[in-house]
Amino acid sequence: MISNVVQATEKNPPVIDGQTKKTNEKKGLSNAATGKNIPATNVKKTDKAVKTKVKSVKSESKNIQKLKDIQGKALNEMDFTLSRIKLGESVEKIVALKGKADKVTHHFLRDEFHWDGFTVIVNNDAPYFYTNRKDLNLNKRISFRGMVSFYIDGKNVVTARGISVGDLRENVLRTYGTPTEVLWDGEKKQFHLIYTLRDKKIIFMVKDNNVISIQMSLEKNSSPNNGLNKKKPGQLLNNEFHLAGFKIGDQLSAYPWDTWEKKITNPQEETWYYSGYAVRVTAKSHYIETLFLYNNKMITARGLALGDDISTAELLYGKPNKMEVDTSSGHVRTSYIYFSADKRYIMILFFVRQKVDGILVTKNPQIDQKKNK
Repeated sequence: MISNVVQATEKNPPVIDGQTKKTNEKKGLSNAATGKNIPATNVKKTDKAVKTKVKSVKSESKNIQKLKDIQGKALNEMDFTLSRIKLGESVEKIVALKGKADKVTHHFLRDEFHWDGFTVIVNNDAPYFYTNRKDLNLNKRISFRGMVSFYIDGKNVVTARGISVGDLRENVLRTYGTPTEVLWDGEKKQFHLIYTLRDKKIIFMVKDNNVISIQMSLEKNSSPNNGLNKKKPGQLLNNEFHLAGFKIGDQLSAYPWDTWEKKITNPQEETWYYSGYAVRVTAKSHYIETLFLYNNKMITARGLALGDDISTAELLYGKPNKMEVDTSSGHVRTSYIYFSADKRYIMILFFVRQKVDGILVTKNPQIDQKKNK
């Protein structure tokens, strides 16, 4: 059963930082983020602390953004324009729209035009024409002329679909759909949601769940699928059964820049908690058995995170291969289960009150049972 896989570590009493859970309960509470013990005497807050907390919550609530409606439209050429000005066109069109640039930086191959919160990179004509001379047969050529990149880091510039700096990561997904690629810059704690269409690319840089910058660019595409998105709802690729760059069956090798926050062990397994994700491995050999997300600091290969709406999950992942409902905890918890093409791996999206409550990737227990017979 799926539930046995999810709760495999519960068969044996877990050990937290070398002490049993029962011992920790006597001493105080266990902090979910760090695993450190909090003395019971510190649990009760003063009235002043409570008021400060309430004030903080109220201020945060003012910044809560509403979810945008799902657009459901495929990428098209207009998505790579700003105010109907296209990549590849002359910079004079942007100048006519925004006025004289605040700063211009000249280089031999390219010039940069800077406005407040907005930068345009332009390929110069002379190098473009020279490298494309047929009589020279140069190996390296400049593929495009005119404006080859828009870079937005201010809120005053909006994309054709209405996304700007400061918008929610989830609203990018609901507006643009499934990214062609998702990259994680672990050291900077940023994610890149990348959308491509032939030689055009949009990158939404995301940090702390919000867009911090947007880049549109022209880049020569050498991929066999011509830059088109291969990710389809209900059809998960094999590399989508990875989380945080880790793969089921590999031996755990932690990133040098990422520090574990909590460790739970029993004689058979160890679970290492990092920022936003956890890795469950065999106790001795450290082979990865299960990967799961436990807060929204980590996202999946399609950009989904804990707390996202069920409609966002269905937009990205489509109809599940199997669905289960659990009411044993006193509230309804729904599980969407997706199988890999060879049925060896499963991804489970858990939902409570129409929001993503958990994301887990592991081996298909039914396949393992057949092998052991």
